[in-house]
Amino acid sequence: QRVTVSKPTCRISLTSTFHAFLQVIHTEGSKRVMNDCDQVGRWRRFVHAQYLNCLTFDLFEVYRDHVRTIELFVYLDDLMNKTSCIDCFSAEIKSQLSGAVVVVHNADTYPDINQEGINLQPGSLTEIKVKTIKHTQKTPPYGRCSPDTPTTIKLYGTETYAYSEHACRMSTIQSQINDLCGCNAIEYPYLNGSLPFCLALSSFVHEGECEENNEIDSNSHSYEQSNAEVLKWNWTESEKLSKSANSSISRCLAELEAVKNHVACKSEVTTHFQGDVVPSCTLPCAFFSYETDRSTSTWPTKAWQLSWLGTKAGQKILNRPDLAEYRRARELLNSPDGEATAQEILTRSDVLERNLLAIMMIRPNFNLHNVEEKEVLSLTSLLSQSGGLFSIWIGLNMMSVIEVFELLVHLFNTCKAIQTSTSVDCDDKQHIDVRSGPVTKCDLTEPEGMLDHVDNTLEMQAENGRSQSSNGSCPQINEPISLLRVPSYKS
Repeated sequence: QRVTVSKPTCRISLTSTFHAFLQVIHTEGSKRVMNDCDQVGRWRRFVHAQYLNCLTFDLFEVYRDHVRTIELFVYLDDLMNKTSCIDCFSAEIKSQLSGAVVVVHNADTYPDINQEGINLQPGSLTEIKVKTIKHTQKTPPYGRCSPDTPTTIKLYGTETYAYSEHACRMSTIQSQINDLCGCNAIEYPYLNGSLPFCLALSSFVHEGECEENNEIDSNSHSYEQSNAEVLKWNWTESEKLSKSANSSISRCLAELEAVKNHVACKSEVTTHFQGDVVPSCTLPCAFFSYETDRSTSTWPTKAWQLSWLGTKAGQKILNRPDLAEYRRARELLNSPDGEATAQEILTRSDVLERNLLAIMMIRPNFNLHNVEEKEVLSLTSLLSQSGGLFSIWIGLNMMSVIEVFELLVHLFNTCKAIQTSTSVDCDDKQHIDVRSGPVTKCDLTEPEGMLDHVDNTLEMQAENGRSQSSNGSCPQINEPISLLRVPSYKS
């Protein structure tokens, strides 16, 4: 099974001063194929503010759909036996590095070396495993991608790159600097090659070069001449030298003033783009990014260096002047008793360790990781959830209303019953007849209808221990009682 290095293909950006030697080995299934870089891809050069010369390597379209592994051999032109570095800056530690910087990024796009660069050590083999991630963005109001995003963008005059938000941001800032300052900032890809760089000078200006004293001192030999020579001084020539010195000073000061104005203008423009988002640069709705997992080991070993120089890749650099000791060591291997001398030469030589490095780009599997942007709460979801909440709320409210209504009815009935009972008690107190003593007989027969007064009488007689009434006799009750006459209603 075969797959491309990335989908779409990734590109490798190498940033260093290196010899134009690159060997590409790719795998097609189980077959390993070695090609020169010009046979399977093309180079594109661009300028970086810190690393200066940078190159990108693109695989041809026919190789992008089946290449799974790429091996690159790079030979650096490291400065040998130097005690000073004119390109190094004390404030920028990355300018003091040796080796190369590699960036894995989307096909045909402008690389972001500052944020995505991978430092490679010379004399090493770096294996970079790539995981492809596809990002799917949402359009406003949920996201900021646009379906109308352009597909290409022009950089470095006529070079066409695939559109990316990073390239658009860099191009927009450079365009503003071109329009307002009239120069190109080296930190950004230039658009108009006819404009000078903002820090450009006709010649390198040393400290104090523009001072007038330097011009006077340069001609001080005139004042050291003898009196006889002074009397013969050509005042016309002196005037010409004075005018020339003044002109040189004026030109130097004018250049420095122009550089100062360019730097101030560029600084003012860049302050308006401090954030990562430029409003005029839209985000593609679908794009790829790459996560890398890398490991490094020493390569090649001392025992393999002479053998590697005999391979097809090694033969390309074997005749370099700085590899003369290695050629001598290879010749000694073919002579009797020359192995010890060759080993001694290898021990004290470190040219390959300082200049040669190998890079392996590997896509270990076919997985494509999708990162999709989704709205947290869509309109449909909002209406659905709101409807559910409203139905619950309305149901609870209806139950509450019924319960409150039932409570009010119950309270009303209770109050009415209490009021009726109180009214009846007040009316009955007028008809209470209380008797004390033995009771012989109680006849409480009610006439038809409601009794408004007591018609029957109770006769209390105590005769021979018995009581009698007009209605007959009752059993004798020896305890005093109280009788309450309650109205009775006949249904």
